[in-house]
Amino acid sequence: MQPVPEAIHGGGTVSIQAIPDLGCRFIQWTGDLVSFGSNPAFSLQLFISISATAVFHRDQPCRDANTADPLMNMAILLSRNNGISGGTYGNGRGRMHYGIDLASSVGTPIYALFDGIVEQAVDWYDQNVEWINYESQYSDYGESCYNAGNRVRIKSTINSEVIYVKYMHMDQVNILQGQLITAGALIGTVGSTGSACSPRSNGPHLHLEVLINGYNAQLNAVNPESFLFTKFDYFGKITRSCINN
Repeated sequence: MQPVPEAIHGGGTVSIQAIPDLGCRFIQWTGDLVSFGSNPAFSLQLFISISATAVFHRDQPCRDANTADPLMNMAILLSRNNGISGGTYGNGRGRMHYGIDLASSVGTPIYALFDGIVEQAVDWYDQNVEWINYESQYSDYGESCYNAGNRVRIKSTINSEVIYVKYMHMDQVNILQGQLITAGALIGTVGSTGSACSPRSNGPHLHLEVLINGYNAQLNAVNPESFLFTKFDYFGKITRSCINN
């Protein structure tokens, strides 16, 4: 909600406009402007002080001009043995983890961080196949491939750099290779495919990776949190979000 500051104008005409943040849409006015309903912009004459609020609905994840979230509600997945540090980028598991694991339930919508082109869209893996059967059922794809499960890779250009964003362990993939994608587009849903259904996983989640100017994780991966609107502290507590801002 955005309040309209109180003001007194001696019969002057003023312009009022409800300007939503990215990912939000205007719903209605309340208070002294309730009669304007869902009209987001108008002019009127003010003779007395007024008080009103613009109500918005967030129908996409948090985003601004430079950062974005892939999920409506952001939370780091605690790893079984290493807690928050195991779900973040870095060596919190005792080995390098090149992405961030975002906890969510199966079927939760995933949205593209940036405009780009879909370079890979894999939906070969059945959400209902147990991990113990993965090697026998999917061995032809190779272990590194089936570990990732259903996945999407989108190529974007940001500030003259080529950015590759990988979304892994998905349930459904709703886009096709070669498709042009706009920021905030629905690309699929969270799942537990690949190693997300293994005993070492702590539940359904989105594994998000960001690579710059190349595919090699060891050489090109960077901390995805730099590209996320939502920020976390060392303990996984949210320090920045558009919710209730």
